[in-house]
Amino acid sequence: KKMAVVPILRAGLIVADGLLELTPSARVGHIGLYRDPTTKRPVEYLVKLPDTKDRSFIVVDPMLATGHSAVRACEILLEHGADITQIRFM
Repeated sequence: KKMAVVPILRAGLIVADGLLELTPSARVGHIGLYRDPTTKRPVEYLVKLPDTKDRSFIVVDPMLATGHSAVRACEILLEHGADITQIRFM
């Protein structure tokens, strides 16, 4: 199965490096989010993803506070055609 590691920038980069050592054939994507100071909701500033067809995704972000960025990252993957059953979060 094709796999992609998608860190939420920037904190997820450290975790992504470790995963890529274990699965060097995995593709890499990036999702950049920041928290709006007024609404406290994630705002997207970058999305670079490999082809989503028949690919499983591991979204990585060690900064889980409210979970809003994790939810938004999954929504972004779905908007780009990822299969919801193939998205994992770490």
